[in-house]
Amino acid sequence: MRYRVMTEKLLSATFWNRLRITTRLSVLIALIATAISLAFGTVYGLISGLLGGRTDALLMRIVDVLLAFPGMLLALYIAAILRPSTTNLVIALSATSWVTYARLARAKTLEQKSRDHITAAKALGASSARVAFVHLLPSMFGTLIIQASFGVSGAMLAEAALSFLGLGVAPGTPSLGALLDQGVYYLFVAPHVAFYSGLAIAVSVIGFNLLGSGLRDLLDPKSKLV
Repeated sequence: MRYRVMTEKLLSATFWNRLRITTRLSVLIALIATAISLAFGTVYGLISGLLGGRTDALLMRIVDVLLAFPGMLLALYIAAILRPSTTNLVIALSATSWVTYARLARAKTLEQKSRDHITAAKALGASSARVAFVHLLPSMFGTLIIQASFGVSGAMLAEAALSFLGLGVAPGTPSLGALLDQGVYYLFVAPHVAFYSGLAIAVSVIGFNLLGSGLRDLLDPKSKLV
């Protein structure tokens, strides 16, 4: 009984500060992974849509192959090959989520590249890079940002799951998934460790989903329900 009381006091004294640190790191990992996926996927989709023909078909077949695998399963496979670390976790998360942005950027490119202002820019001698980043990218920026805000919540869930299984961050690194895993061992002594860790994950995910919904309503008024 005395050991149980001492353990509860120790965990309670350090838990809230640790929860703050782990939440900040988990959000940072999700933001970095989403930013990398957004940047690479957007460039990939722009190139595929602008080049068209066989190049477009080849690039999209690569995307189709990656989409054929469940994202979480592919992330588990990559994380299992690489040793647990924050860098490798970001690589695993980025490698499984960039395809969504690639398909979205390609679809927007195909939709926009035949319009008059793009045709006029090409007629004036604009290079493909200028057409892509000056004329096409601004027109799809809002859509990509909305998708990215939802992508952050998915990355947080994936990070928590991988870290909970021991395939995410390195042992000893604070993250919500690792903290939730530790909470399992103290479930009958200090149940607040697991409870508030899971609650922090849920609140963060819901928060980014609400952010995405708000951005969608702000940047795309047509999506509002009348």
